Amino acid sequence: MMADIHHLLHIDAPISKIYQAISTEKGFQGWWTVETRGDFKVGGEVYFDFGEQYKNTFEVSYLDPDRRVVMQGKLSVPEWVGSKIDIRLDEQDGKVRVRFSHSGYPDDGDFYANCNYSWGYYLKSLKDYCETGIGYPNTH
Repeated sequence: MMADIHHLLHIDAPISKIYQAISTEKGFQGWWTVETRGDFKVGGEVYFDFGEQYKNTFEVSYLDPDRRVVMQGKLSVPEWVGSKIDIRLDEQDGKVRVRFSHSGYPDDGDFYANCNYSWGYYLKSLKDYCETGIGYPNTH
């Protein structure tokens, strides 16, 4: 059985600002992990490090400006290898609706549960970063 994480949130900020936060080094450094680096273009590799324990390499597989970012897990913890992060943006009632999914977990056990909680935390960080300029990324 494969397990997927889904979150839906609304952000009161311009869609272009949110897209920059999910498609650039500086953006991810502001809300997910300060140790973000890489080539944010289709086929490019991006590195998201969370200290010595969690070093993650994703390949950017799809970019649609101001609409969607998709990345595939390449080198990471076993549960993330081959997984897919898909972030979609659209406007609704004057705010931006963010549909987040991280799919392809091998099961819905403890690692999945911890990631689901952590994604909720970091998506709140994304919201705050886009609305106020202050997120709370991982700093180790």
